[in-house]
Amino acid sequence: MTRSLVAFAVFCLVVSMLGLGVPARAATAQYVVVIDQSATTAAYAAIASAGGSVVSTNALGIVTVMSASSTFALALRASPAVVGVALNAGFAQAAATTVAAPANTHTQAAEGAACATLYSSRRTSGRTRLRRANGTCAPSARLRPARTP
Repeated sequence: MTRSLVAFAVFCLVVSMLGLGVPARAATAQYVVVIDQSATTAAYAAIASAGGSVVSTNALGIVTVMSASSTFALALRASPAVVGVALNAGFAQAAATTVAAPANTHTQAAEGAACATLYSSRRTSGRTRLRRANGTCAPSARLRPARTP
């Protein structure tokens, strides 16, 4: 449990360092704040004095805070009672798009018909058998290629 808290604190510190060059925000934003467990009272006081309001707290000392102050994160980074602060952002992935098949691409049905035609020709040398494995068309082990004269 301590390792996960340290890992999260490091993550928050890295994210917060990357956010130093981001322009100030005027709208209310949600922050994730990691507080020092030995100084919780001082951490909550620092959050309030920086212009934030606590939304939730968990047992690991991770606090979700809302603030409209453009200097909120900078003010909290100066507090020794705060281990890390970062803007709480979600991760989104763009919806998948359908891409047309490349030229000269055959459908599964066309490939199956071609396979069946290729391996089902009647030869005078013997019987031809098809073995279907996972819906594919493949010659049986007894089928030998035809000899060309």
